[in-house]
Amino acid sequence: MVLSPARTFRCGLLTVETEYVEVSVKVEKLEVDDKENVENQKAPISARRRKSPIKIEYDEEPDVKTLHKDVKKAVKRIKKDEWEDKSTEEEMREVCHLLSEYYGIPRKRTQGDSKNACGRKRSILDACIAVILSQNTSNKNSSRASAALRAAYPDLNDMREADPSDIEEVIRSGGLAKIKAGRIHNLLTKVHEDYGETSLEFLRDKSVEEVKETLGRYKGLGPKTISCVLLFTLDKEDLPVDTHVHRVSGRIGWAPPTNSREKTYNYLNKTIPPDLKYDTHVLFFKHGQQVCQSQTPKCGSCPIRHLCRYPEKTNTVVKVEIKEDKDI
Repeated sequence: MVLSPARTFRCGLLTVETEYVEVSVKVEKLEVDDKENVENQKAPISARRRKSPIKIEYDEEPDVKTLHKDVKKAVKRIKKDEWEDKSTEEEMREVCHLLSEYYGIPRKRTQGDSKNACGRKRSILDACIAVILSQNTSNKNSSRASAALRAAYPDLNDMREADPSDIEEVIRSGGLAKIKAGRIHNLLTKVHEDYGETSLEFLRDKSVEEVKETLGRYKGLGPKTISCVLLFTLDKEDLPVDTHVHRVSGRIGWAPPTNSREKTYNYLNKTIPPDLKYDTHVLFFKHGQQVCQSQTPKCGSCPIRHLCRYPEKTNTVVKVEIKEDKDI
């Protein structure tokens, strides 16, 4: 055995995760060369005080990778089980108010085109194309690619009839040009085949669910893309969840921290009051970019620190650049 005497396999039970995760195997020996990585998985303090540990059972000896993976899953399950939504509508309104004082009140565009990739566009198809261009790149790059595309093809029918390779060349500055050109061309072609015109303006009178069902049929239009179209171009009360909204909402306790982005999207759209969805998206996006960052959150500069349930707060501060808010 490669285990220390203190961790000798006994009675079919080996403790690899302090007091709250145990691994049980129905074999005589368990050899673990990389036990340190397994033991170092973390869980909330509350989880460590569980009355009984979560047990992982195997009928045969697992390899180290399988053991490590299963312990991580157990820890994730503990975090999910221990989480409780303590947010209230009053708290949600206070958070939006404090962030508005910090970053400025979000201004909603009511007409015309926004330069922001996910912002309001003249038509639903223009909005879909703009959000496709924004995928996996910066707003600056996607805006440049979007402007170049509209300059080259002012009419969507001309864009539809163009060769995908020509579209690819025009949007090269936006990154992943070949993939995005294919998605844009396929979208325009399929829409024309389905409805006899290169337009989706009939969706303006449809419900949120009908819009989601229709747009969801087209490759390249995922939940976040469709949600942006709903919120900014169709003026529907829907909350897009990007990486920043996902992170901030998980840390302050508005959604389970172990949720995927899609699950967080579904959760927040059920719990956040409709009239707060626009402000929440814009403000959480800014907050996630500038203060509540992924690796090094600047908790010392956070205006909602006293309401945040993130257990690993820092005292790091940052000088936040407050730009004049543009209509989006």
